[in-house]
Amino acid sequence: MAMSGASDTDLIMHAEFMAFMADENSSEIMRGWVERQGWPPATVQMGGASLFSEMLEKSQPPKLVIVDFDGQGDPADLCMRLADLCGNNTKLIAVGSLNDIGLYRAIVATGVVDYLVKPLNNDLLDQALRLVHEKTKSKAAAAEEGEPHRSKLIFIIGARGGLGVTSFAVNLSWLLANEAKVNTALVDLDLQYGNAALALDLEPSRGLRDIVSSPTRVDSLMIASAMVNSGARLSVLSAEESVEEPVLMDAGALQAVMQEMRANFDYVIGEMPRHALSSQRRLIAEASAVLLITEQSLLGIRDTLRIKMALKSIDPTLPLLTVAARLAKDRAAHIDAATFEKNSQGKIDFTIPEDWKAALEAANAGNPLAAMTPNSAVVKAYRAIMDNLLGKKAEDKKSGGLFGKKNDKEKEKDKGKDDKGKKS
Repeated sequence: MAMSGASDTDLIMHAEFMAFMADENSSEIMRGWVERQGWPPATVQMGGASLFSEMLEKSQPPKLVIVDFDGQGDPADLCMRLADLCGNNTKLIAVGSLNDIGLYRAIVATGVVDYLVKPLNNDLLDQALRLVHEKTKSKAAAAEEGEPHRSKLIFIIGARGGLGVTSFAVNLSWLLANEAKVNTALVDLDLQYGNAALALDLEPSRGLRDIVSSPTRVDSLMIASAMVNSGARLSVLSAEESVEEPVLMDAGALQAVMQEMRANFDYVIGEMPRHALSSQRRLIAEASAVLLITEQSLLGIRDTLRIKMALKSIDPTLPLLTVAARLAKDRAAHIDAATFEKNSQGKIDFTIPEDWKAALEAANAGNPLAAMTPNSAVVKAYRAIMDNLLGKKAEDKKSGGLFGKKNDKEKEKDKGKDDKGKKS
């Protein structure tokens, strides 16, 4: 059944609700329920998850979607991909014939609100709709309260290789833990070639691959046992898996890992390989901020712009700091800052000078630069970025840092509160 007699290729999704069913009996039940809710009958379509996937290529998803996953080989995997494509503003409810607790957990772990087992009925659908409303209200209430105890999740991404992204992540984490005195977790998401643990003279974690392979395997005790401590306030989660076979990271599992870590740490610093951008969209959408490390070159402009566009497609409001690296007195930038900023469509927020000698000594000692040369220009640059993340005001600026700036919605909310106070 297509809208207004149009073919599937001409179908435009309703802004509020759509249902994509795989069998006629479920479609009839859904149409009756939809009519009770006041939505048009054409919001119910035959075609299941396959049709919904096709529609996402040409139309914006509605606020609520019910999708029938019968006939799909791996419902949980498809749920994850559809949830990534829809983004955080769309609530998904899955429907299927298989009554299996393992499947239910795997589907819900991807971010889907609920999984309904056929046969459908009005009570079951009403209950699912109430769950959607409850989750929406709880999310709004948490945002209203500001979530004062929620930690910051910071992703660090290199626009290109060889820019010292690991060194940046390690030193920033070390400074947060040892100078700012906040409980910090460093997560190296390159399970095969990551060297965050090596930079701190630690043995790579054991068991991280098993944890991130499936949402059902995420357990607080397993995460705790896989972490390695570097001092009293810094914990590291990393791996050194074989390069002879592929290592898959389940998006739902990674989300669950990060949620668990945010409950136990003030700051979670994740070193994200740039090739993981496409597969970890929902995880990046949950970030407090992203630090993009780049270089002032033609290739740096190209890749910086590409990554910025990818991040904007995930969440246009996601806070982003651009950091230029590999700058030294004996090696000028290929492109000046003004030209870089013009062509990459954004300013360079910070610049990290290069000190090969000090970096080599730190690597050989298994210590971060911040511990060995705390007063060097490089560490001062790291410290300035840390202060920005902490919301500390720079001497020559009035801004309260990346998280100290209020967006338009927050300003409007404050204005409303002031107006209320004046009236009373």
